[in-house]
Amino acid sequence: MDAVKQTPVKAGFPNPAEEANLAGLSLHDLVIKRPASTFFMRVSGQIQIWGIFKNDLLIIDKSLDPQPGDLVVAWHNGEFKIGQVGVKGSVRALLSSQGEVLADTISGQDLQIWGVITYNLHSHKGSHR
Repeated sequence: MDAVKQTPVKAGFPNPAEEANLAGLSLHDLVIKRPASTFFMRVSGQIQIWGIFKNDLLIIDKSLDPQPGDLVVAWHNGEFKIGQVGVKGSVRALLSSQGEVLADTISGQDLQIWGVITYNLHSHKGSHR
């Protein structure tokens, strides 16, 4: 009676990825749908109610038409600001995180929507530097 099996036995710790046979994961493929119109911006302050903190990395798509409820980066009064597109009465407006109107028209001279925030990359390692 031959006690030796002819089936090979793997030695060492098995690699779970070999069994799952998964394709590589690409953050770029997940968050950037239109590379030519996608930009990154680093946050300098924080808006906790929207989950945006200092040094978060925003992914912004300039090709999207901002819709009510969208978070956007806007050029307002000489600086970039984060706001939410909303409707006050029958006019689309840029709202602060407290719901205050920053500008009551989306395409006025003192306000330009720079792009729609599609993703926010937030580090959970260590403190917010």
